Amino acid sequence: MKITIRDIARMTNLSTATVSRVLNNKPDVSEQAREKVMEVIQQHNYNPNSVARGLALNRTNTIGLILPDITNPFFPELARGVESRAKDLGYSVILTDIKNDNAALIETVDFLRTKQVDGIIIVQWSNSFSKELEQTVNESDLPIVAIDREEGKSYVNFDNFSSGYQAAKFLIDQGHVDIGHITGDMATLAAQKRYEGFRNCLVEHGIPFNEEWIYQGDFTLESGYKGMATLLGKERKPSAVFAANDMLAIGAYDAVNDAGLSIPEDISIIGHDDISFASIVRPKLTTISVPRYELGMSCVDALHLLMGKKQKEPQVCNHGGTLSIRDSVRIRI
Repeated sequence: MKITIRDIARMTNLSTATVSRVLNNKPDVSEQAREKVMEVIQQHNYNPNSVARGLALNRTNTIGLILPDITNPFFPELARGVESRAKDLGYSVILTDIKNDNAALIETVDFLRTKQVDGIIIVQWSNSFSKELEQTVNESDLPIVAIDREEGKSYVNFDNFSSGYQAAKFLIDQGHVDIGHITGDMATLAAQKRYEGFRNCLVEHGIPFNEEWIYQGDFTLESGYKGMATLLGKERKPSAVFAANDMLAIGAYDAVNDAGLSIPEDISIIGHDDISFASIVRPKLTTISVPRYELGMSCVDALHLLMGKKQKEPQVCNHGGTLSIRDSVRIRI
């Protein structure tokens, strides 16, 4: 038979308020009263309704996670990091996917509010998010942590400028001077910073920057294919291409194969992210490795501080990447 707080109060001759304080681990309870309540709980295997208890405390120990595209292999590993760290801290996670529809973000935030989440993590902030959402994030009492935002409330960043620079520098070090770039969605800070790092590296090393070898993609296989097909269709082709993520790079592989060319003999490709497919495709993809799991964990840590009001100032956490050298770039001997 399931017992209630009232039953525990009757069995211990204590008030329901005292029992509630014991269950919520409040300090203003005598040790004798605490022992009485704990004894009854153990005897009857009492399991409080966490939802009702959460509502009473104005907390649900639940956080919302908004992903831009769950089908992109980059994001599941990040989500694993979020869920693992959340579990360690006693939170459950409601995962949502806006399917690359930035207009759906406000609706998704409102949906998570109805679920009474204690905080929200937004992955991949976009410049195309409306001013209404910007205002919601900046003024809301609901703690929100965003990746790649660099303003407003707390955020977690990956150093995309340095990774774009590093990709270009590696190609230059292998003797390439005709270098193209297939960008990600330029409405995102990640794509902008990778492009800026790539361009700065070329300029600093005296390598000509050719606008004709820049193709604006959107982080998808399809735009990777179209981007590489466009670059290969130029009268003068680049000898190497930096793809802003591995999905773009894999799409570019198909375009090279369909053109009857070989990687890296005819054209070298370097990607970004180091998703699982990067080491499966042939030739194996040289790419910038992103600590996705750690990014997810850092998001939860930053959100936890905000939700606990242990940190008034915005929390900023920056991660860097490493180069994973494989077989898709012609190596200078």
